[in-house]
Amino acid sequence: MRRLCALLFSAVFLSLGGQAVAQDKFPTKPVRVIVPYGPGGGTDIVARLVAEEMRKTLGQPFIVENKPGANGLVALEDLVQSKPDGYTLVLANQTVNVIAPLLYPKRTRIEVEKALAPVVRLAQVPNAFVANKDFPVKTFAEFVDFARKNPGKVRYGSTGIGSFPHLDMEMMARRLKLDIVHIPNSKGAAASLQDLATGDVNVGFLNVATAAAQVRGGSVRVLAIADDKRSSDYPDAPTLAELGLEGVGTIQWFALLTHAAIPKNAAAALHAAAVEAVKAPAVAESFAKQRIVANPSKSPDDARAWVATEFDHWRKFFKEIPLNLE
Repeated sequence: MRRLCALLFSAVFLSLGGQAVAQDKFPTKPVRVIVPYGPGGGTDIVARLVAEEMRKTLGQPFIVENKPGANGLVALEDLVQSKPDGYTLVLANQTVNVIAPLLYPKRTRIEVEKALAPVVRLAQVPNAFVANKDFPVKTFAEFVDFARKNPGKVRYGSTGIGSFPHLDMEMMARRLKLDIVHIPNSKGAAASLQDLATGDVNVGFLNVATAAAQVRGGSVRVLAIADDKRSSDYPDAPTLAELGLEGVGTIQWFALLTHAAIPKNAAAALHAAAVEAVKAPAVAESFAKQRIVANPSKSPDDARAWVATEFDHWRKFFKEIPLNLE
Protein backbone atom coordinates (compact mmCIF):
# COMPACT_ATOMS: atom_id res chain seq x y z
CA MET A 1 0.00 0.00 0.00
CA ARG A 2 2.79 2.42 0.91
CA ARG A 3 4.55 1.64 -2.35
CA LEU A 4 1.33 2.19 -4.30
CA CYS A 5 0.76 5.55 -2.58
CA ALA A 6 4.33 6.58 -3.34
CA LEU A 7 3.90 5.69 -6.98
CA LEU A 8 0.64 7.61 -7.19
CA PHE A 9 2.22 10.63 -5.51
CA SER A 10 5.13 10.55 -7.94
CA ALA A 11 2.77 10.32 -10.91
CA VAL A 12 0.73 13.29 -9.72
CA PHE A 13 3.88 15.32 -8.98
CA LEU A 14 5.33 14.61 -12.40
CA SER A 15 2.01 15.42 -14.06
CA LEU A 16 1.71 18.74 -12.25
CA GLY A 17 5.35 19.52 -12.97
CA GLY A 18 4.78 18.82 -16.63
CA GLN A 19 1.77 21.11 -16.65
CA ALA A 20 3.83 23.88 -15.05
CA VAL A 21 6.52 23.52 -17.69
CA ALA A 22 3.88 23.59 -20.42
CA GLN A 23 2.30 26.70 -18.95
CA ASP A 24 5.68 28.45 -18.75
CA LYS A 25 6.60 27.66 -22.34
CA PHE A 26 5.98 30.53 -24.75
CA PRO A 27 4.92 30.60 -27.50
CA THR A 28 3.02 27.37 -28.18
CA LYS A 29 1.02 28.71 -31.14
CA PRO A 30 1.32 31.40 -33.85
CA VAL A 31 1.81 35.05 -32.81
CA ARG A 32 0.08 37.91 -34.65
CA VAL A 33 2.10 41.07 -35.38
CA ILE A 34 -0.20 43.89 -36.46
CA VAL A 35 1.26 46.71 -38.56
CA PRO A 36 -0.91 49.85 -38.30
CA TYR A 37 -0.05 50.95 -41.87
CA GLY A 38 -0.17 49.54 -45.37
CA PRO A 39 2.72 47.46 -46.73
CA GLY A 40 5.99 48.96 -47.94
CA GLY A 41 6.72 51.65 -45.35
CA GLY A 42 9.45 51.67 -42.72
CA THR A 43 7.21 50.20 -39.99
CA ASP A 44 6.15 47.34 -42.27
CA ILE A 45 9.76 46.69 -43.30
CA VAL A 46 10.90 46.42 -39.68
CA ALA A 47 7.93 44.23 -38.73
CA ARG A 48 8.59 41.65 -41.43
CA LEU A 49 12.33 41.47 -40.85
CA VAL A 50 11.98 41.09 -37.09
CA ALA A 51 9.01 38.69 -37.27
CA GLU A 52 10.93 36.28 -39.50
CA GLU A 53 13.89 36.16 -37.11
CA MET A 54 11.62 35.75 -34.07
CA ARG A 55 9.99 32.81 -35.83
CA LYS A 56 13.36 31.15 -36.19
CA THR A 57 14.22 31.72 -32.54
CA LEU A 58 10.92 30.80 -30.90
CA GLY A 59 9.78 28.09 -33.30
CA GLN A 60 6.31 29.44 -34.01
CA PRO A 61 4.95 31.49 -36.93
CA PHE A 62 4.91 35.28 -36.45
CA ILE A 63 2.15 36.38 -38.80
CA VAL A 64 2.31 40.00 -39.95
CA GLU A 65 -1.04 41.69 -40.65
CA ASN A 66 -1.45 45.20 -42.10
CA LYS A 67 -4.33 47.10 -40.49
CA PRO A 68 -4.09 50.80 -41.36
CA GLY A 69 -6.49 53.45 -40.18
CA ALA A 70 -7.04 56.31 -37.73
CA ASN A 71 -3.32 56.79 -37.01
CA GLY A 72 -3.03 53.32 -35.54
CA LEU A 73 -6.20 53.32 -33.45
CA VAL A 74 -7.65 50.53 -35.64
CA ALA A 75 -4.63 48.38 -34.79
CA LEU A 76 -4.84 49.30 -31.10
CA GLU A 77 -8.53 48.35 -31.01
CA ASP A 78 -7.63 44.95 -32.45
CA LEU A 79 -4.95 44.52 -29.81
CA VAL A 80 -7.25 45.57 -26.97
CA GLN A 81 -9.86 43.02 -28.03
CA SER A 82 -7.33 40.19 -27.94
CA LYS A 83 -6.36 38.19 -24.87
CA PRO A 84 -3.52 39.68 -22.77
CA ASP A 85 -1.40 36.60 -23.34
CA GLY A 86 1.36 37.91 -25.62
CA TYR A 87 0.00 36.29 -28.78
CA THR A 88 -1.07 39.61 -30.31
CA LEU A 89 1.44 42.41 -30.82
CA VAL A 90 1.48 45.76 -32.60
CA LEU A 91 4.65 46.98 -34.31
CA ALA A 92 4.28 50.57 -33.14
CA ASN A 93 5.94 53.92 -33.60
CA GLN A 94 5.35 57.22 -31.81
CA THR A 95 2.27 58.06 -33.90
CA VAL A 96 0.47 54.89 -32.82
CA ASN A 97 1.82 54.36 -29.34
CA VAL A 98 1.92 57.94 -28.04
CA ILE A 99 0.60 60.67 -30.35
CA ALA A 100 -2.78 59.18 -31.33
CA PRO A 101 -3.82 58.43 -27.72
CA LEU A 102 -2.89 61.99 -26.70
CA LEU A 103 -4.61 63.63 -29.67
CA TYR A 104 -7.74 61.47 -29.69
CA PRO A 105 -8.56 60.65 -26.04
CA LYS A 106 -12.29 60.38 -26.80
CA ARG A 107 -11.77 57.94 -29.65
CA THR A 108 -9.31 55.85 -27.66
CA ARG A 109 -11.48 53.60 -25.53
CA ILE A 110 -8.68 52.63 -23.18
CA GLU A 111 -6.02 54.35 -21.12
CA VAL A 112 -3.11 53.41 -23.33
CA GLU A 113 -0.44 54.34 -20.78
CA LYS A 114 -1.95 51.91 -18.27
CA ALA A 115 -3.47 49.18 -20.43
CA LEU A 116 -0.76 48.79 -23.09
CA ALA A 117 3.01 48.79 -22.95
CA PRO A 118 6.01 48.04 -25.17
CA VAL A 119 7.78 44.76 -24.50
CA VAL A 120 10.80 45.97 -26.43
CA ARG A 121 12.08 49.04 -28.24
CA LEU A 122 13.64 47.84 -31.48
CA ALA A 123 15.23 50.55 -33.60
CA GLN A 124 15.08 54.10 -34.86
CA VAL A 125 15.54 55.91 -38.17
CA PRO A 126 16.01 59.61 -38.98
CA ASN A 127 13.50 61.50 -41.08
CA ALA A 128 14.19 63.57 -44.15
CA PHE A 129 12.37 66.64 -45.43
CA VAL A 130 11.97 65.88 -49.11
CA ALA A 131 10.56 67.56 -52.22
CA ASN A 132 9.21 66.31 -55.54
CA LYS A 133 11.80 66.55 -58.33
CA ASP A 134 9.61 68.96 -60.34
CA PHE A 135 8.97 71.29 -57.41
CA PRO A 136 11.05 74.39 -58.31
CA VAL A 137 13.32 74.41 -55.25
CA LYS A 138 16.66 72.72 -54.66
CA THR A 139 17.47 73.89 -51.13
CA PHE A 140 15.57 74.42 -47.90
CA ALA A 141 16.08 78.18 -48.16
CA GLU A 142 14.52 78.14 -51.63
CA PHE A 143 11.56 76.17 -50.24
CA VAL A 144 10.95 78.77 -47.52
CA ASP A 145 11.23 81.61 -50.03
CA PHE A 146 8.85 79.91 -52.48
CA ALA A 147 6.28 79.13 -49.77
CA ARG A 148 6.29 82.71 -48.51
CA LYS A 149 5.84 84.10 -52.01
CA ASN A 150 3.05 81.59 -52.79
CA PRO A 151 0.83 81.34 -49.70
CA GLY A 152 -1.65 78.48 -49.80
CA LYS A 153 -0.10 76.93 -52.91
CA VAL A 154 2.47 74.52 -51.43
CA ARG A 155 1.02 71.08 -50.73
CA TYR A 156 2.65 68.86 -48.14
CA GLY A 157 1.94 65.18 -47.53
CA SER A 158 1.82 63.03 -44.43
CA THR A 159 0.77 59.58 -43.27
CA GLY A 160 -2.44 61.00 -41.82
CA ILE A 161 -3.89 63.78 -39.71
CA GLY A 162 -2.13 63.69 -36.36
CA SER A 163 0.81 61.60 -37.59
CA PHE A 164 4.22 62.91 -36.64
CA PRO A 165 5.04 63.94 -40.26
CA HIS A 166 1.91 66.13 -40.07
CA LEU A 167 2.86 67.50 -36.65
CA ASP A 168 6.45 68.18 -37.70
CA MET A 169 5.23 70.15 -40.71
CA GLU A 170 2.73 72.00 -38.54
CA MET A 171 5.47 73.09 -36.16
CA MET A 172 7.78 74.03 -39.02
CA ALA A 173 5.06 76.12 -40.66
CA ARG A 174 4.28 77.93 -37.42
CA ARG A 175 7.93 78.62 -36.64
CA LEU A 176 8.56 79.96 -40.17
CA LYS A 177 5.10 81.57 -40.56
CA LEU A 178 4.25 79.61 -43.71
CA ASP A 179 0.79 79.13 -45.20
CA ILE A 180 0.90 75.61 -46.67
CA VAL A 181 -1.78 72.98 -47.39
CA HIS A 182 -1.91 69.53 -45.77
CA ILE A 183 -2.75 66.52 -47.98
CA PRO A 184 -2.86 63.46 -45.66
CA ASN A 185 -2.70 59.84 -46.82
CA SER A 186 -3.63 57.42 -44.04
CA LYS A 187 -2.52 54.35 -46.02
CA GLY A 188 1.02 54.71 -44.74
CA ALA A 189 4.50 55.92 -45.63
CA ALA A 190 4.70 54.08 -48.95
CA ALA A 191 1.48 55.72 -50.12
CA SER A 192 2.67 59.11 -48.88
CA LEU A 193 5.93 58.61 -50.78
CA GLN A 194 3.96 57.80 -53.93
CA ASP A 195 2.10 61.10 -53.54
CA LEU A 196 5.46 62.87 -53.45
CA ALA A 197 6.94 60.93 -56.35
CA THR A 198 3.96 61.68 -58.61
CA GLY A 199 3.77 65.33 -57.61
CA ASP A 200 0.35 65.11 -55.92
CA VAL A 201 2.14 66.83 -53.04
CA ASN A 202 5.24 69.02 -53.20
CA VAL A 203 7.06 68.31 -49.93
CA GLY A 204 6.85 66.24 -46.76
CA PHE A 205 8.66 64.35 -44.04
CA LEU A 206 9.53 60.68 -44.62
CA ASN A 207 11.95 58.41 -42.86
CA VAL A 208 15.10 57.76 -44.85
CA ALA A 209 14.36 54.01 -45.09
CA THR A 210 11.09 54.67 -46.93
CA ALA A 211 12.44 57.47 -49.11
CA ALA A 212 15.80 55.93 -50.09
CA ALA A 213 14.77 54.20 -53.34
CA GLN A 214 12.89 57.20 -54.71
CA VAL A 215 15.76 59.52 -53.77
CA ARG A 216 18.19 57.25 -55.62
CA GLY A 217 15.78 57.13 -58.57
CA GLY A 218 15.60 60.91 -58.67
CA SER A 219 11.85 61.36 -58.21
CA VAL A 220 12.32 63.15 -54.87
CA ARG A 221 15.21 65.16 -53.42
CA VAL A 222 16.31 65.63 -49.82
CA LEU A 223 16.29 69.22 -48.56
CA ALA A 224 17.01 68.66 -44.86
CA ILE A 225 17.52 65.94 -42.25
CA ALA A 226 15.78 65.52 -38.90
CA ASP A 227 18.67 64.03 -36.96
CA ASP A 228 21.47 64.98 -34.60
CA LYS A 229 24.00 65.15 -37.44
CA ARG A 230 24.12 65.21 -41.23
CA SER A 231 23.59 61.97 -43.10
CA SER A 232 26.57 60.44 -44.90
CA ASP A 233 24.14 59.55 -47.70
CA TYR A 234 23.01 63.16 -48.14
CA PRO A 235 25.97 65.24 -46.93
CA ASP A 236 24.72 68.41 -48.62
CA ALA A 237 21.41 68.31 -46.75
CA PRO A 238 21.65 70.32 -43.49
CA THR A 239 20.02 69.23 -40.27
CA LEU A 240 16.96 71.19 -39.19
CA ALA A 241 18.90 72.38 -36.15
CA GLU A 242 21.52 73.89 -38.48
CA LEU A 243 18.68 75.76 -40.17
CA GLY A 244 17.59 77.30 -36.89
CA LEU A 245 14.73 74.85 -36.34
CA GLU A 246 15.89 73.24 -33.10
CA GLY A 247 13.26 70.84 -31.81
CA VAL A 248 11.52 70.46 -35.19
CA GLY A 249 11.52 67.04 -36.82
CA THR A 250 11.19 63.56 -35.38
CA ILE A 251 13.53 60.60 -35.26
CA GLN A 252 11.15 57.72 -35.85
CA TRP A 253 11.31 54.74 -33.52
CA PHE A 254 9.84 51.25 -33.65
CA ALA A 255 8.66 49.10 -30.75
CA LEU A 256 6.63 45.95 -30.14
CA LEU A 257 3.54 46.88 -28.14
CA THR A 258 1.14 44.58 -26.29
CA HIS A 259 -1.06 44.36 -23.20
CA ALA A 260 0.53 45.71 -20.02
CA ALA A 261 -0.81 42.61 -18.25
CA ILE A 262 1.20 40.22 -20.45
CA PRO A 263 2.58 37.26 -18.45
CA LYS A 264 6.17 37.86 -17.40
CA ASN A 265 7.43 34.70 -19.10
CA ALA A 266 5.85 35.77 -22.39
CA ALA A 267 7.25 39.30 -22.12
CA ALA A 268 10.71 37.93 -21.35
CA ALA A 269 10.60 35.48 -24.27
CA LEU A 270 9.42 38.12 -26.73
CA HIS A 271 11.99 40.65 -25.54
CA ALA A 272 14.89 38.21 -25.78
CA ALA A 273 13.84 36.99 -29.24
CA ALA A 274 13.35 40.54 -30.55
CA VAL A 275 16.77 41.65 -29.29
CA GLU A 276 18.32 38.62 -30.95
CA ALA A 277 16.38 39.42 -34.14
CA VAL A 278 17.70 42.97 -34.59
CA LYS A 279 21.23 41.63 -34.11
CA ALA A 280 20.82 38.83 -36.68
CA PRO A 281 23.12 39.27 -39.72
CA ALA A 282 20.27 39.45 -42.24
CA VAL A 283 18.42 42.10 -40.23
CA ALA A 284 21.59 44.07 -39.44
CA GLU A 285 22.51 44.12 -43.14
CA SER A 286 19.04 45.27 -44.18
CA PHE A 287 18.94 47.91 -41.44
CA ALA A 288 22.34 49.25 -42.50
CA LYS A 289 21.22 49.63 -46.11
CA GLN A 290 18.21 51.65 -45.00
CA ARG A 291 20.00 53.61 -42.26
CA ILE A 292 17.85 52.04 -39.55
CA VAL A 293 19.72 51.87 -36.25
CA ALA A 294 18.99 49.01 -33.84
CA ASN A 295 18.77 50.22 -30.24
CA PRO A 296 16.90 47.49 -28.34
CA SER A 297 15.82 48.12 -24.77
CA LYS A 298 17.57 46.20 -22.00
CA SER A 299 14.35 44.72 -20.65
CA PRO A 300 10.54 45.08 -20.86
CA ASP A 301 10.71 47.35 -17.78
CA ASP A 302 13.34 49.51 -19.50
CA ALA A 303 11.07 49.77 -22.56
CA ARG A 304 8.17 50.92 -20.38
CA ALA A 305 10.27 53.56 -18.64
CA TRP A 306 11.52 54.83 -21.99
CA VAL A 307 8.07 55.16 -23.54
CA ALA A 308 6.95 57.16 -20.48
CA THR A 309 9.53 59.79 -21.48
CA GLU A 310 8.02 59.82 -24.98
CA PHE A 311 4.61 60.68 -23.53
CA ASP A 312 6.24 63.55 -21.62
CA HIS A 313 7.91 64.81 -24.81
CA TRP A 314 4.71 64.89 -26.86
CA ARG A 315 2.69 66.46 -24.07
CA LYS A 316 5.18 69.34 -24.13
CA PHE A 317 4.88 69.46 -27.93
CA PHE A 318 1.11 69.91 -27.74
CA LYS A 319 1.51 72.74 -25.27
CA GLU A 320 3.48 74.62 -27.93
CA ILE A 321 1.32 73.45 -30.84
CA PRO A 322 -2.19 72.93 -29.43
CA LEU A 323 -4.40 70.87 -31.72
CA ASN A 324 -8.04 69.97 -31.26
CA LEU A 325 -8.83 67.27 -33.79
CA GLU A 326 -11.82 65.62 -32.12
